Amino acid sequence: MLEKELKELGFDEKEAMVYIALLELGPSPVAMIAKKTGIKRTGIYYDLENLREKGYISETVENKKKKYIAEEPERIKKIFQQRVERLNQIIPDLTNLATTNLSKPSVRYFVGKEGLKIMFLDSLELPKKSEILAFVSDEPEKFLPEFIKTYRAKRIKKKIIYKGIIKESKRAKELKRHAKKLYFEFKLIPANIFDPKLEINIYGNKIVFASFEYELLGVMIESKIIADTMRQIFNLVWEKY
Repeated sequence: MLEKELKELGFDEKEAMVYIALLELGPSPVAMIAKKTGIKRTGIYYDLENLREKGYISETVENKKKKYIAEEPERIKKIFQQRVERLNQIIPDLTNLATTNLSKPSVRYFVGKEGLKIMFLDSLELPKKSEILAFVSDEPEKFLPEFIKTYRAKRIKKKIIYKGIIKESKRAKELKRHAKKLYFEFKLIPANIFDPKLEINIYGNKIVFASFEYELLGVMIESKIIADTMRQIFNLVWEKY
């Protein structure tokens, strides 16, 4: 269990095993660490050196014999805190690199149910009380019913408004009755005019397209110019109906 947690923090599998073994053993020579972990002695030196370079372990000499010592967990915590501080310092520069060329959109593709889930979850990174504009399709709830329920609950928790243009139907009218508590705003359009098989969401500088007709496919475009233009199109339709 602890090995899994350490792997999520950036340790590889063998590094996690060695670090945990040293916490349990105390100062130990290579032979003892290899026996405890089951890692071949010839390969364990590589893991020990990596851990030492990262500051997670140190070396000492007792009776002319080299031993390795695990740093206290609180020391590891401080190392991670220092990394976060350094990251915070360079985030403005990294952000500038990402936004220097706004005319060049980035495009990402998402395939299958799991891919679409990842794409839709991106909008939950919006700040609280943000807004998603949507040309709404019935398809997501048909193909991803349980996920949509979970997604909606998380969106409501963040008070993110879902402002949608949707075709008239029993489902749409039912949703509209509960719109306030669901953080929905809807405009209903007759089904003979608007019956999309494609879901389109617009938020921040992003537009996502989810297709369910022939294959489960998502496309995310990140571009301020394109997102602003799509907002204008959405607002034109919204005002008309």
